[in-house]
Amino acid sequence: MATALVVITDGRRQYLERALASADKHLPYFDYRLAVDDSADLEFGRWLNRTFDGGTIHHGEKEGLSGAVRTAWEYLPAVDWVFHLEDDFVFPSDVPFDDMVDVCQQNGLAQMCLVRQPCNPTEAMAGGLLEGYPAPLERHDGFVTQSHLFSLNPCVYPAWVRAYGGWPEGGGEREFTDQLHKTRPDAKFGYWGEMGDPPRCIHIGASRTPTWKL
Repeated sequence: MATALVVITDGRRQYLERALASADKHLPYFDYRLAVDDSADLEFGRWLNRTFDGGTIHHGEKEGLSGAVRTAWEYLPAVDWVFHLEDDFVFPSDVPFDDMVDVCQQNGLAQMCLVRQPCNPTEAMAGGLLEGYPAPLERHDGFVTQSHLFSLNPCVYPAWVRAYGGWPEGGGEREFTDQLHKTRPDAKFGYWGEMGDPPRCIHIGASRTPTWKL
């Protein structure tokens, strides 16, 4: 089983330093590691080349989140499983990557996400991301599934996800999910954990860069 880590960044070094340190501590070994830099900042790019233990690709002009994912999917080798990490997430404990892969395989899931802390008023009032989820959840032993949305929060996904049209240019999670469902209407997405479990990843990105875009 060949695996890859994809790190997406738009130049927020203050977050990425923490994310990479946490990944080194709590993520497993990957056969391939790729960072896509959408900062269009030469100084940041040089720092990333020195810091990141893996391959780096730098956009000469900002292409947005969608462009960064499209670049990653274009340059990734033929791996079986990908772990996606944006530059503003850290992990409070070891990530059970192999177990997440096993559950995806056994249930034919298009991804398995880590549950983050509540990040909006609806989630906070409900008591958590899953408790405030805007669509029906199906509970299982140790995980939940849903058909609502493919998420770019820290997650594991199989190689076949990349084969259904790629990431839409200028599109976000909603657009990709709709695109995927056109050819795979039965595609489901998982969250690792159960109602009431503590978060498995922490979103630390209190602010976006002024030039952020999809």
